[in-house]
Amino acid sequence: ELVWRIKSINPPNLPSGSVDLHTSQFGTPLEKSTMTSDAYKNAIVLSHRFERHTFAHPFEVYRALRIVNPSPSMCYLQARGCILVASSPEILTRVKKNKIVNRPLAGTSRRGKSYEEDQMLEKTLLKDEKQCAVHIMLVDLGRNDVGKVSKNGSVKVERLMNIERYSHVMHISSTLQGNLTCWDTLRAALPVETLIDKLEVTRRGPYSGGFGSVSFTRDMDIALALRTIVFPTQARHDTMYSYKDKDMPRREWIAYLQAGAGIVADSDPEDEHHECQNKAAGLTRAIDLAESAFVNKKE
Repeated sequence: ELVWRIKSINPPNLPSGSVDLHTSQFGTPLEKSTMTSDAYKNAIVLSHRFERHTFAHPFEVYRALRIVNPSPSMCYLQARGCILVASSPEILTRVKKNKIVNRPLAGTSRRGKSYEEDQMLEKTLLKDEKQCAVHIMLVDLGRNDVGKVSKNGSVKVERLMNIERYSHVMHISSTLQGNLTCWDTLRAALPVETLIDKLEVTRRGPYSGGFGSVSFTRDMDIALALRTIVFPTQARHDTMYSYKDKDMPRREWIAYLQAGAGIVADSDPEDEHHECQNKAAGLTRAIDLAESAFVNKKE
């Protein structure tokens, strides 16, 4: 039923964001920062937060998100004070049998409405100097991060600048691998957020952090939280909600959607704003689908 309903939903309209990207985030302060050593190799990823009210339960939104924007890593997590729903196409870090894998994902374009337009947009993306520059910067940063915890000479670029397609966007992807020597892998993969804290007016919460699993065999698979929806709970210490509790009336939830864009010195604020909207569109569409399938469903 969800698959059928998604075909009848109009393209989602994103709600207004909490900040003005043109002046507060992508303006003079950021331009000065990208021209100095504050941002590694003159690149930084800033995010845009959107607010949406809905009567759909977070688990219903998660079910819809698995159809609207299926990704290698999906998350539904109930925690103190909030419920996190997320989908991620990117690895933060992965360890298996003493090998560490890093998969930088940078360079984004919207999907085409036809096969021909999709192929055209792929070629345009791979020829875009700004997008490719941001990706190469992240590959260099990834090699540096992997090299910190790997044997000398073991770090290799397994794949460079492949295209990965998702429901609303396509990305440029590369894969790095090294032989592990240190178990401080996760710490090495986490970015320094000092400059971001100065430029973004709201705290990120789980966005750009990680979610995943660690096994008793010392393997680890952590995804980068790139497309996140945070649902604050009514009480700070509420931890569990029963999705199938028939006696409970529907409540209105506030959903905070977050997506970001890679910024360099010559970035166009309008382009970066549209990139944030394209990435967040899948999250908005999931809420629309959940409302159509569960909240507005005729009994």
